[in-house]
Amino acid sequence: MTKPSDEAAATADCTQREGSQGHPADPRLDAPHSGGVSATIYDVGNVAHKPRATPAACIHNVQRQSSSSPLITNPKVVLLWWSTYFWDRHRTERDFYKAALSAFGNDPAFWNRLSEYGVTGGSYVGTIDLTRFGGPSASLSEQDITDALTFRFNNLTTPPDQDTIYAIMLPDGLSSAYDTMNSFIGHHQVYQYNGKPVYYAVVEYSSNTTQTLSVITHEIYEAATDPDGSTGYRDASGGEDEVGDFCNLQTMMIGMYPVQKVWSQKDCGCK
Repeated sequence: MTKPSDEAAATADCTQREGSQGHPADPRLDAPHSGGVSATIYDVGNVAHKPRATPAACIHNVQRQSSSSPLITNPKVVLLWWSTYFWDRHRTERDFYKAALSAFGNDPAFWNRLSEYGVTGGSYVGTIDLTRFGGPSASLSEQDITDALTFRFNNLTTPPDQDTIYAIMLPDGLSSAYDTMNSFIGHHQVYQYNGKPVYYAVVEYSSNTTQTLSVITHEIYEAATDPDGSTGYRDASGGEDEVGDFCNLQTMMIGMYPVQKVWSQKDCGCK
């Protein structure tokens, strides 16, 4: 899951679209089972190098909670657009996120940082228009979200598979009730479709593209390494945190685009 910082970790918008300005984090971002972005102000970009802690001194202890837990070792990422918001006047934003995911989502440098958790690679495979409608209200329940997924999957020629992470991009003015209740700006979840698990993430809207990319990548990390939100890689010290949570909204560049850093238990730090 992703929680908002007091101010967006990203202070500058990375796209030159109309009216693009850096804004404070939208106080609505992160997710059901998974780690969230914490409500602290984090340094963005490259941070000063600190001496590497020894494993014995590491303050976090991320371990796989069950040897039989599901992992997505070579994830495919699909962006899904909710409503027509991103179709017309906001197509520039849509095109930006498609270009960003196409770039870093197919870059081994992005996925290699998860290798210690069993992720060997990954790819961005495209987009789907999830629904042209806004929703029954300005607040979406998880049932609303899974109903929309089921309707779309029922009308696709290729069924969903267990190696894909479906990242749902919410429009301005529409929020997940779960995120709102927990002060999150995104989350990842799993539901059953035709008896098989489907892994998805929900990304709350923000006009700050750096913040949005941070949330997307945060949830990708956690959906891949803790798909069911309970038995994968989590803090064994008794916390609820996953590999994205300890580095919440701290960003680095992969090529031309900012992505969130991810926790490395091996290095005892964010990378």
